Amino acid sequence: MMATKSMDPSLVEQLRSDAEDAASETIAWRREFHQFPELAFEETVTASRIAAVLSEMPSLRVIRGFGAPTCVLGILREDIDAPAL
Repeated sequence: MMATKSMDPSLVEQLRSDAEDAASETIAWRREFHQFPELAFEETVTASRIAAVLSEMPSLRVIRGFGAPTCVLGILREDIDAPAL
């Protein structure tokens, strides 16, 4: 973990607030997905929802069906050389 002593306290607070907002939204998505369970590799509704959410995010390119019909891939900053994760 990075030390926060040299960081601007308002930046740290903004990052914490953003993380809390993201956590709340992520938990809501998880609950939504678990209300309508789908069989493995047949998650068509879940894949569509995930693709829709990712498509709303700026700077993300979304590819569906990459490797498997229900796979959703979000690509961030494909314009730079970097190790594959």
